[in-house]
Amino acid sequence: MNPIPWIPSANMPVRAVMLLPGQPFTDQTGPHGQGWQIVTGVLRLDGPDDPRPVVLAQPGDLIGVAEAMGVPRPSLLRALVGCRLAPLPRPDGDAERHARLSTLVLQQWRQTLDMARLRNGSVPERVKQLLLLLTRAHPQGELHLPRLRDLAATVDSTPESVSRVIAN
Repeated sequence: MNPIPWIPSANMPVRAVMLLPGQPFTDQTGPHGQGWQIVTGVLRLDGPDDPRPVVLAQPGDLIGVAEAMGVPRPSLLRALVGCRLAPLPRPDGDAERHARLSTLVLQQWRQTLDMARLRNGSVPERVKQLLLLLTRAHPQGELHLPRLRDLAATVDSTPESVSRVIAN
């Protein structure tokens, strides 16, 4: 499933936030209190007691929407690779609210499938799936690699195994 393309709204001045690889992101609700949309890059959502990412958010994905609706998440967001985020505007009405919720449902389904591909199969196959996901994260088709330990945690392997796969 392809990520939803980012389209700035007419009522939203685009004030993007840039994150460096590994940089944590704490302002989940954003300046408008509605969350963010990822423009480029990949964010990882970590659980409170697990060094592995629970979810990877890609371009077009919405983040912080649940928090904006008052649903707390005991998690940490961190850039897996460099990211650019744009704040979401307040919805103009019910139709836009419903469209945003529909986007979230589809996004969660895709993220679940992505994580299943990154956690099942041989290490070379999981690394291949992650590299494909990272290639899609930048519209220019560039491949930005995260730190080796983040690659390994994402595919549920060791840094040594992932290093051997990449070297081959």
